[in-house]
Amino acid sequence: MAEAADDIRRAKREGRAALVLHAQGGDWIGHKLHRVEALQRLGLRMMLLAYNATNLLCDGLLDRTDDGLTRFGKLVVSECNRVGIVLEYTHTSKRSTLDIIVSP
Repeated sequence: MAEAADDIRRAKREGRAALVLHAQGGDWIGHKLHRVEALQRLGLRMMLLAYNATNLLCDGLLDRTDDGLTRFGKLVVSECNRVGIVLEYTHTSKRSTLDIIVSP
C-alpha cells in the first residue's frame, strides 16, 4: 500500500504494484470534517469531492449549475491540504475545479 510517493517509486524499482487508496466522491464525509483526517490515518491518499452530481461539497460536472465549492467544501479542501490528501477534479464542475485549485 502506497502512503507516499517514495512507496510508489520503490514498488516500480522492485517490479511490484503500489495500491493508492482513493475515494470517489465526498458524500461519506457528511457534515463531519473530522472524517477526512480519520480516513487519511487509515490510508486514504486521494479523493474526488463530487462524482458528476452536486453534493454537500461542490457542484458536479453533469449538473446545470456551476456554483463551485460550498462553504463546507472549502473547509474540506483545507483539511485535505493539511493532512496530505491529493484532490482530483475529473468529475467536478468547471467552477468547482477552479475553486479547488486556488483554495488555500
